[in-house]
Amino acid sequence: MKADVRERWVRALRSGKYKQGWGRLCSVEHGETSFCCIGVLANEELNGHWIEESEGLQGFHRKGLKIWWEFYYDGSLFGETGSLNNDALAELELSDFHQFKLTEMNDSGCSFSEIADWIEENL
Repeated sequence: MKADVRERWVRALRSGKYKQGWGRLCSVEHGETSFCCIGVLANEELNGHWIEESEGLQGFHRKGLKIWWEFYYDGSLFGETGSLNNDALAELELSDFHQFKLTEMNDSGCSFSEIADWIEENL
């Protein structure tokens, strides 16, 4: 991962701008938007936008292409579980291993601050 991308991501995780969520890249419940740490990265670096699709699920859209974070493999930025696909990983220079590790940390209750510390030490 490029140093400037890592620094912006870490800064965003520590900024207090993002409410942490689990199990989805981005979701809206009771009018409140939350992100997992990978959703923060997508929001900060992939130059797209989120649009509510149904029942709080957020779809990510980029360059006129509708991208569902949960359903499509081919031609999308996200794979089945809301993780970044190989194209997005390559663009961000993030390995699938590191994405899995960070998702696991996020969904097991590590705070954004703890995740930011890990990113600084390991990426």
